[in-house]
Amino acid sequence: FGIQPKLHIMDNKISEDMKQAINEENVTIQLVPPNVHRRNAAERAIRICKNQFIATLATADPRFPLREWHRLIPQAQLTLNLLRASRLNPSVSAHAYLFGNFNFNATPLAPPATRILAHEKPQQRGTWDPHGVEGWYVGPAMEHYRCITCFIPETGKERVVDTVKWFPHIIPIPAASTNDCL
Repeated sequence: FGIQPKLHIMDNKISEDMKQAINEENVTIQLVPPNVHRRNAAERAIRICKNQFIATLATADPRFPLREWHRLIPQAQLTLNLLRASRLNPSVSAHAYLFGNFNFNATPLAPPATRILAHEKPQQRGTWDPHGVEGWYVGPAMEHYRCITCFIPETGKERVVDTVKWFPHIIPIPAASTNDCL
C-alpha cells in the first residue's frame, strides 16, 4: 500500500533478531512498560476486536451453527475498520485510508449469521425442485456487484448469491403494508 511505518510500539519483550530486522528498515522501536496493556495500541485493538466479535456472536441467530464462527471474521474485520478512525488521518475510517471509500450500494452489508433463503437459478435446480435453499448470511461478496456470501449447511460450503429472502430473528425488516402502498 506504500505505507511505511516509522515507529513500532511493542510489548516489553522483543528478540534481538526482531530488533535488528526493524532497525534495518530505519524504524524506531519503543517498548511499553511491563503489565501496562493500555499503552500498547495492539493490545487495545485486540481487546476491541474481541469485544466486537463477542457482540456479533451474541446477536447471531440462536440456530446459527457456532462451529462455523470463523466464516464471520471477514465481515467483522471489515466493519471494525469501517467504524474506527485511521490513526494517520482521523478524519477518515481506517478502511477508507487503506482502500478508499466503501461503496455500500455495490457491496451490501447485513447482520452476520442471519438466516436466509438463497434463490437457486433455474440452471442450478431441477424443474420441480424448490426455488431456494436455506442458509446463513456470513458477509459481503467483495468481488461481486450487489451480492452476498452465505453458508449453505446442506453442502457445507459458502456460496455467492444475488437474491435472498431474509429471516432476522430479533429485528424484523421493515416492510410496506397494503395500506402504505395505497
